[in-house]
Amino acid sequence: MSTFIRRLKYYGIGFGLGVIIVFFFFGSRGCNWGPTARVKTSILERVLIVDSTNGVELKRRGVHPAELRKLIEDSDVDFSESKKEEALKVYSFHNDKFNFLVSMPYESFIAEVNILKHDANQFTTSSKGKGFFMHFPKDKDFLYVPENELLRDQMKDMGFKDNNALFEAIKRKGFIDFSSSNFNVRPKSEHSIGFIDNKKRNIKAKAIWMKERIEVLSFTFDTISPRK
Repeated sequence: MSTFIRRLKYYGIGFGLGVIIVFFFFGSRGCNWGPTARVKTSILERVLIVDSTNGVELKRRGVHPAELRKLIEDSDVDFSESKKEEALKVYSFHNDKFNFLVSMPYESFIAEVNILKHDANQFTTSSKGKGFFMHFPKDKDFLYVPENELLRDQMKDMGFKDNNALFEAIKRKGFIDFSSSNFNVRPKSEHSIGFIDNKKRNIKAKAIWMKERIEVLSFTFDTISPRK
């Protein structure tokens, strides 16, 4: 019995040291297995967007686009008030300042934030107007254009030397055109991204979410006015 107790004691000491080491080197990242952490990670791996009305309201409340990520990280997820369907997940967030919803269409790279509506079961991702980019999970290599001769010729004509140059243009004044996007198509949602090329022309890019990156499928000229 004394041998068993001794082994149990050694096991407890080793386990305790392991936990301390995990916290020391990885901090909260070492405990990312909880449902709340998984939801937040899934959201923050995507592009945060808001429609024009919510963009104005966020500005009125003094929430800068760069602060939206931290707002999500610091808020609590109320799973009892969330909608967790496969086609569209809508999560209800609570904090000391205000409550808000975050919707994630199926196989989509966007997560839409809405602070004006609070009923997740009645909320769907916008289908009209524009969705303005508030946060990207990466600064580089998040957008990919396949090695296609037509797409590469179009990139050159638009004045973009590589994928990251195009990505920078989209980050500056790009937007999601909800009316031209299709979040119900399978196997992946289709997104319409509006932006301005280096020749000041309005362009649309059709894109999907592929291997945790935005993959562009095609470019077309468009008449939608750019974001001012």
